[in-house]
This record gives sequence, C-alpha cells and structure tokens, in this order.
Amino acid sequence: MDLSFDYLKRFDFESILKFATVGLLKQKELKKEILKISLVLIIMLFLLGFFLGSSILSSYFLVINDLVLALVLFGVSIILFLSILLAGSYFTYIIYSFALKSLGRKSINFDLNLGVKLFFCGVYGFLIAFFCLYELKLLLVGVLGFILLFLGIVLTLTNLGNSLLIGVGFIFIIIALILLLSYYIIIIRNSIRLLFSGIFLLEKDLSVKEALKKSWIISAGKVAPIFLIQLIIGGIVWVMQQIITVFLQVFLVSIGFGAGLDFLVVLLIIGLVISVLIFILMIVFSELVIVFAQTKIYVQIQSKNK
Repeated sequence: MDLSFDYLKRFDFESILKFATVGLLKQKELKKEILKISLVLIIMLFLLGFFLGSSILSSYFLVINDLVLALVLFGVSIILFLSILLAGSYFTYIIYSFALKSLGRKSINFDLNLGVKLFFCGVYGFLIAFFCLYELKLLLVGVLGFILLFLGIVLTLTNLGNSLLIGVGFIFIIIALILLLSYYIIIIRNSIRLLFSGIFLLEKDLSVKEALKKSWIISAGKVAPIFLIQLIIGGIVWVMQQIITVFLQVFLVSIGFGAGLDFLVVLLIIGLVISVLIFILMIVFSELVIVFAQTKIYVQIQSKNK
C-alpha cells in the first residue's frame, strides 16, 4: 500500500542523506550557477513589480494621460512574467542536471521547448494531484467534504433559534473538516507519487504525460518512506535555519546593548535585511537538498526495479 513503511528498509537512507548534503556541498560549479540564476530572478522580479505597478498606476491615475502607455507597460510585465517562469524551469533543470551527472546519469540539453515542458509538467502535475485525475474516486472525499462544510455553515447561520439544526450543522462541519483533512493527505500522497516526473523529462526525454505517468508507476507503494525521508531532510534544513536565525539575533542584541536609539534602528533594519536574505538562501538550499535527495531516491528505485 502507498502508506506502508515496508519499503523503507529497501532504501539506503545513509547514502541518500550523504548525497543530499556532502555530495551537494562538493558541487562548486552548481553553486556558481545557482548564484547567477538567483540574482537574475531577483532582478526580474524587481522589474516585474516595477512595470506591473507602473501599468496599474498609469491606467488608474491616468499618468501622462496615455492608456497606450499602460498597455505597453502591462505587455512588458507579461513578458517578464513568462521569462521568470522560463528562468524557474532552467533553475529546476540545473539542479536535476547536476544531481543526475553526479550519479553517472545523463540529462538532455536545456532549450526553450524543454523549459516549457518542465513548466507544464509542474502545472499538470498539480492538477493531477489536486483533482485526483489518476484516481477520480478519491476526488469524492474532497467534494463531499466541501458539500458538508457548506451545508453545516448554512444550517448553523440560518437557524440560530433552532438548537437541533445548529447541532446538526456543527456535526456536518466536524465531519467535513475530517474529510478535508483526509483529502489534504491524499493531495500530499498524489504529489509524492509525481515527484519524479521532472527527472524522467530530463533523463528520458519523455512527453509531459509520459513523465507523469512513469513517476506515478515507479512510486507506487513507496509514498510513506519517501515522505519520511523528505520530512527528515526538511527538518534538518529547518533546524539549521533556526540556529542561524537565533545566532544572528543574539549577535545583533549583543552589539546593540546599551547603544542609542538611532543605532538600534539601524541595527533593526540591518537585521531585517539579513533575515530576509537568510530566509531566501535557506529556501534555495532546502530546494537543492530535497532535489538531490529525490534524484538519489529515483536512482535507487530504478536500480531495484530492474
């Protein structure tokens, strides 16, 4: 079964953890690529915010009294948004590509077509996971949960003088919350079963549908151990983030102890900026670790299925 941990003993957890940490830190070229892509994405996001904000201001406040200007700015915003999506696909490609090469596998070269395929693979994968498109019967859990939640809210709010109907409404709401929580678990389970679709795209040069289907097939019966491994790795990254954040706070407090108000304000601003940068860096690092772990798991599953 998907939620059984029986398959866990067949995973070489030590090698997965080592590859996703020590093996990742040895990737000097990857660090350079990630730094360049991250800087490009930050600049593009800033430009997107600037042009989109300018287009809204131009159209709403009629700056320069020119609607054409607003449309041009909005068009530039659309182009920037699409470029960010493509850059995000390239970001994904780079991580998977380095991970595959480290394990002796080859990935296909990145081009516009592959970037679009990676993007739509993510979108289509989300739809499959959320709407249970591979197992439509599970969709009934979510649908029934939303229906009971709606009925429960209606019965509770429209029958304030009838304690019986209010009680029935509360029962409906409780049952709905249980069903929706179960459906959330189903969505997580579906997402885990589609984790390897991007790797299939890069290694096998499959279509989006074929890659998603392949991922769904090879992950059958392995959801629980994969989730546990990713949970442990994610927990390690989270602990590292908390340690760094606490160390920064203690350091800033020790510097600012006994200082004047102006200096404290400066320290506060510096602390906020550094905290945001640490948060972004930890998100990137977390993504790197998780993707490397996914790739190692993928290779192990493939080798054991042969």
